Amino acid sequence: MNKRGFTLIELIVATSLFLIAVASFSQLLKIAASSITAAERLNLATYEIQAEMEELRSLTFNQLYAQSGRSFAQGKGKIQVSPVLADLVRVELVLNWHPQKVPFNLSALRSKY
Repeated sequence: MNKRGFTLIELIVATSLFLIAVASFSQLLKIAASSITAAERLNLATYEIQAEMEELRSLTFNQLYAQSGRSFAQGKGKIQVSPVLADLVRVELVLNWHPQKVPFNLSALRSKY
């Protein structure tokens, strides 16, 4: 720095460093926003699949078979009920909560007694 102020080269270097810092910060904000969106989707998927399982818990054992193949969550989820034993069934819910992610699965065994 000379006595009259900054030289043109010093101003260019300082401006370049500032622009690099701002660009990096904006990328971090973009990544954070996409992470928040993904977390919101996962939270909503968890709520939807739990709510559906609670509805199935309120049904009687004989009513469960009629639910097999039914969809839920605006067609994104499927219910599968399959027998394990004469008095035991497996209830499986599969929810495709994001097109690029692995489906969300929730399974439970339900006894007649």
